[in-house]
Amino acid sequence: MKCFVTGATGFIGSYVVKSLVEAGNEVIALYHSSAASRWLDGMLTEEERERLKFVQGDMTDSEMIKRLIVDHGCDTVAHLASKLNQKTRANPTGGVRTNIVAFQELLEICRKERIKKIVWASSSAVYGIEKDRKRRYGERDAEIMDEDTALCPGSLYSYTKTFNEGLSEFYRKEYGLDSVGLRVNLSYGPYIHSSFQPFFSSIIDNPAIGVASKVPYSDTMFDFQYAGDIADTFRSALVAPPTKHGIFNTRGEYRSVGDAIDYIRKILPEADIQPVGGDMGIPFHFDTSALEREVGYLPSHTMEQGLLKSINMVRKSSGLKELQ
Repeated sequence: MKCFVTGATGFIGSYVVKSLVEAGNEVIALYHSSAASRWLDGMLTEEERERLKFVQGDMTDSEMIKRLIVDHGCDTVAHLASKLNQKTRANPTGGVRTNIVAFQELLEICRKERIKKIVWASSSAVYGIEKDRKRRYGERDAEIMDEDTALCPGSLYSYTKTFNEGLSEFYRKEYGLDSVGLRVNLSYGPYIHSSFQPFFSSIIDNPAIGVASKVPYSDTMFDFQYAGDIADTFRSALVAPPTKHGIFNTRGEYRSVGDAIDYIRKILPEADIQPVGGDMGIPFHFDTSALEREVGYLPSHTMEQGLLKSINMVRKSSGLKELQ
């Protein structure tokens, strides 16, 4: 398989690239920022790098993207390039142009060039936040979200993902394009840059190097979705036979943030890590039986295993001894 990956040096995109080349696939990796990937630099072996070609470019340049896909003979696409919540709020026009218009143009390229499959990143943000869901659905709201659960987008970012799910379904039904959207959650790993960075840094980056941290949202029940697992979900979906459904929930391990704090204190007894309370107010309990049935993938990392890998990645990059 030769896969064209967009957003290839972003957080999840980096792990998707790693998963693909590790499995022996060739990757044409599109990235926008000139900054090197902090994640890929520490993950790839020399052999894996030989299967990877980086190309810098803009997701909104559809002619360039078509040329790259055709000239390199790509047969699959993993689409992760997206403007996230803060950037879409700050620049709605740019957010819509990147998240919706460029996605539709990519679907059109895949259709015309007879790409075998495109797997793209939707988001669990389409379900909205608990406050909005209670106001809209009241006591009728589901405790566990499956793909038939009513959506409740509120941010512009979540609206773009909701619209893209409709676009993807249109191309599946109208043209027979094998397009699969994965609803990615707040995946975790080291060096996250998002509005939730203070939370993730408090349970990964800071304790890994001995920096005291106060953990916000420590009363939350959280879906601990390790970035390596969602990356493997992308790879599994890319090689799976055509599925009955085109949109799938994903998940990690549903645990309390308190459990994470206890584990970090266990492996780093000298860590100064203090919970400060509070709840994220985001629904995190997802039913993934459709994904398991049709794609055949389950997350392979427990919360403890994912946190240990993440902490060790930070420690290694800081010249500290890895934990066992």
